[in-house]
Amino acid sequence: MTPLLDIPGCKRRHLSTFKGSEQTITCTAAAGQANAKARAKALWRELKPLLKPGKHAALQARQLSSKEDRRHLRPGHFWVCELGNADGKGSPILHIFTRKNEYFTLTDGNKIRGDPGECVLLLRRYFKRTVEDLEGLTFRQEQAEKGEVLAVNSSELRAVQGHQKNDFVLRLINPPKLRQKIARSGKKNDPTTEVEYGPKQEWGLDLDIDFDTRKVCEST
Repeated sequence: MTPLLDIPGCKRRHLSTFKGSEQTITCTAAAGQANAKARAKALWRELKPLLKPGKHAALQARQLSSKEDRRHLRPGHFWVCELGNADGKGSPILHIFTRKNEYFTLTDGNKIRGDPGECVLLLRRYFKRTVEDLEGLTFRQEQAEKGEVLAVNSSELRAVQGHQKNDFVLRLINPPKLRQKIARSGKKNDPTTEVEYGPKQEWGLDLDIDFDTRKVCEST
């Protein structure tokens, strides 16, 4: 046996196909990417009916949001957000793509690309992990630039409050007395109701929820 655990003469060396009891899996880069995309599309079909303003959600992280975020970088890294109210009636869906490589321009001038079946989701706020918590389970609200529209492609969605067994939700740490922006309708439990928090307000994420969400992100 070599230092790389390679056994000379073994008939099962360097396999690209594995036969299991349930199915045969062929290991190729192209197949792996296609399977990941297929799993992401299937997940989107499950999450879409659960979308509602005010719900917490996890987004696949494609890059680091800041230098400080590097200390929290581990497999399955994800961002956290709160869904917004795009149509004033309780849906965060801002636009539905109907053409391949279609671009949708936000009111702040930024553009989001998408393919048929994907949507632009309006966000109410982003949350970032605090530098002090090395476990990456404590969050503060990310302060948006003036006039900035927070939105993402639905293909980045990986978890929504109310879907997972370990329900994806952030819990307020030492909740303050809240101020609310109430919709003009004045209706109770109106989905357009927004809550304002101070810049130092913190939220916590359960360790099991973090673990489950990272597994989803790794597979898609």
